[in-house]
Amino acid sequence: MAAAGYPISPGRPGWLYGAGADLLIGAGAGYLLSVPILIALSRRFALEEWPLAVTLALGLALSTPHYGATLLRVYERREDRQRYRLFGTWASAAIAALFVWGLTRQSVASLLVTLYFCWSPWHFAGQNYGLSLMFLRRRGVAIPDAAKRALYLAYVGTFLLSLLVFQTQDSSATFAPDLVSSGRGYDVLRLGIPMAWTRQLAPALLAGCALGFAVAGLRLRRAGASTGDLAPALLLALTQSLWFALPASFAAMGRPVEGLAFTAVWASIAHSAQYLWVTSYYARRAGSGQRLTSFYAKALLAGSLLSVIPGLAFGPAGLSIRPWSGGLAILIFACINLHHFVLDGAVWKLRDGRVARLLLRDAEGAADDSLPRSRLRHAIWALGLAGLAIPLTELWSVRSLDSLDLARVETAARHLAWIGRERTAVLGTLGDLYAGRNQRAGALSAYRGALAVRRDPTVLNNLAWFLAVRGERADADEAIALAEEALAQFGAEDAGGLDTLAAAYAAAGRTNAAVATAERALRIASASDPDLAGGIRQRLALYRSGRPYREP
Repeated sequence: MAAAGYPISPGRPGWLYGAGADLLIGAGAGYLLSVPILIALSRRFALEEWPLAVTLALGLALSTPHYGATLLRVYERREDRQRYRLFGTWASAAIAALFVWGLTRQSVASLLVTLYFCWSPWHFAGQNYGLSLMFLRRRGVAIPDAAKRALYLAYVGTFLLSLLVFQTQDSSATFAPDLVSSGRGYDVLRLGIPMAWTRQLAPALLAGCALGFAVAGLRLRRAGASTGDLAPALLLALTQSLWFALPASFAAMGRPVEGLAFTAVWASIAHSAQYLWVTSYYARRAGSGQRLTSFYAKALLAGSLLSVIPGLAFGPAGLSIRPWSGGLAILIFACINLHHFVLDGAVWKLRDGRVARLLLRDAEGAADDSLPRSRLRHAIWALGLAGLAIPLTELWSVRSLDSLDLARVETAARHLAWIGRERTAVLGTLGDLYAGRNQRAGALSAYRGALAVRRDPTVLNNLAWFLAVRGERADADEAIALAEEALAQFGAEDAGGLDTLAAAYAAAGRTNAAVATAERALRIASASDPDLAGGIRQRLALYRSGRPYREP
């Protein structure tokens, strides 16, 4: 039975690009199939987060064009620019103004970053909910109001679960923890819900989500939907549960889910692929007649333009308000996403006549010029192409870390400085390479440059160690201060951090403190790291004899 008002095009079984592509990309089956593979890889190589170079490559290939696709949807056609002027012009201007304000006002920046983290699960849930309805309607399923309400409430429940855990007191859960850690100076604001409340509420919300999905499925079956008709919606419900509901529930119980499959990076990539899948189909039906490769290229250039310009204008290469990894990157990322959320909420509604005609009935739209003047259009695409060079340079520079070749890492650090995207990881690795060659000036310059971007505990620890075991007597007090700062971030029971602090104490002539600290480090390392324990034992013997540890 066809959904009232939305007849299916003759000869089409309800797919956009065909069953394979639609189920793998649009319905999330590709993500679900990746889960066991990534769990195995996570366990085999003890990985909890994607390597930085992989994260940058995935983001450039899929996340960047997914933002660009929204820009094309709102700004490319004259009709859409006029229709969505409130959001495309005024809401966009408001977000831009808040971004500029946040550059100099910590409270505003913190609010924007927090709003991004809190809104993200709802944005993902809204997309999966909308795609579920689209699949059902394209297959001619009559959707009872009760089924639609139950499905909607189930997706709302997955969002509320994520929000509950995020707002719990002392929660370390965020939608993108890697982005929080790359920033500096912004607080992720939380309501401070007691953990006891979260542990009581989370199971009830999870049960509500499961009940909502079950009721929706039963109502749809009673309305005549077959198992095949329900398959895409079921896959989307499972995907949403693995993105948010189940990880949030485990986190509420104090047993967070870890591994590559459950990182924000992988969920974002699956979400972005979904978005490009449906927006490319819409663009083709809208009358442009463009191929998928053409759409992707334009979306990639538009997304690059959006992400690059703020960094050039306000980063080290421009007004130098904030370093890229010192807060600017996460603020830009938050505002780009908030802009994306606002525009998407306005333009993708199945009850919208044009969206319904193109996505549900496969009608053809009338062709329309993209931008008003060809010179302006060409200038925009040229800027996008130039902007694409910046993330590509960043990706190449980060990839150089794998080589541990001094010349390559030096070149990478220099290129990152040129584009205003200095990274602590690159400068810290450069410092390690100089230190390994006992090049004091180069090591100190690289380490301190890295710490000027972000007070990373590993860099703090490595600089403290270098000053303690290869520096001069006058360096000992600085080594102690750096080691104490690193240990505060590592945690008081970190054997490596304690080992460095003991070496710094010994270099300063504080023998009793060095012995006590090394003994503590030895007790911890003996239970977990025999190799480290052996080194600490040798150094402890020196401290007990009143001598510091020195490396040649």
